[in-house]
Amino acid sequence: MTVRISIITPLYNRAKLVEETIDSVRRQSFQEWELLIVDDHSTDQSLSRASRYANEDGRIKAWSRQAPHKGAPACRNEGLARSKGEWVLFLDSDDLLSRHCLENRLKKFEEQPDFDAHLFPSELFRKSPGDLGRRWFVPSADYLTGFLQQPLWQTSAALWRTESINRVGGFREDLLAWQDWDLFVRCLVDDFAFCVHEEERVDNFVRRSLHQRISQTAERDRASITNRQALFRDTYRQLKGREKLNPQRVQALRTLCVELAVKMHLTGMSRQADDWIAELPSLGLIDETEMAAEQQRARLGSRLNLRQRINELKLKLLQWTRR
Repeated sequence: MTVRISIITPLYNRAKLVEETIDSVRRQSFQEWELLIVDDHSTDQSLSRASRYANEDGRIKAWSRQAPHKGAPACRNEGLARSKGEWVLFLDSDDLLSRHCLENRLKKFEEQPDFDAHLFPSELFRKSPGDLGRRWFVPSADYLTGFLQQPLWQTSAALWRTESINRVGGFREDLLAWQDWDLFVRCLVDDFAFCVHEEERVDNFVRRSLHQRISQTAERDRASITNRQALFRDTYRQLKGREKLNPQRVQALRTLCVELAVKMHLTGMSRQADDWIAELPSLGLIDETEMAAEQQRARLGSRLNLRQRINELKLKLLQWTRR
């Protein structure tokens, strides 16, 4: 059968959930797809369960990376290198597609072919679609500025033209977190043509639960915070080099950098937080005269954040004792 759409799924310790993800692909009304499941050295039964599906359905391929464990971006890039479809969709191993997702997305691409990607609304869920009912798709008059302020879309919201995603080199594998954000920002800086279907019905479901996603554990450690400093420096340089900085984008980057300093304080990196704020004038994000005030604001923000966390913990303990 002809492969028109390649679905790429990174896999790591999702034995209890990956079967639901695969089933949502197999139930598609459109059938000319391949599902490439790239395991990142799982320590549970994830790969064996995915491989059983591969043995039953020739459109499904499942394998373990030969290189050492490196995270979801490396898995996605390896799958992308082996993909055969003209279009590609990245689907995490605990997320789901609606039955008509591929059919509807391909139809939109055929109706409006002069785009690098078409984007569709997602919905957050915990155990089954509809239990949270939280839609993820943020409207914006300026997608690049909007993404610097907050993630507008989720990874599986996009159906990409394969040659386009290859043009930017896929996902950055050196990043410990924020790889999806980085990909969308780089594409927007590179003037990708995105067709955004905010009026469409939700066609993909993003799980939010106590289970850790592949990249999520990197969000809170010191190495990840230092890694994000490099990401924000690179993002600033890309915007400046392409002459895409404006007051709104400078303000958005400034907010990101100060929020990162807050996380540094919360992680016990107070000296690094002050040094980070002191670097921002060289990036053109604050004036020298504002440096001390921003350092103080980051310290205050960390205290407020810590109090909020303590209050949330107290509330959870109170709810638990009342059960």
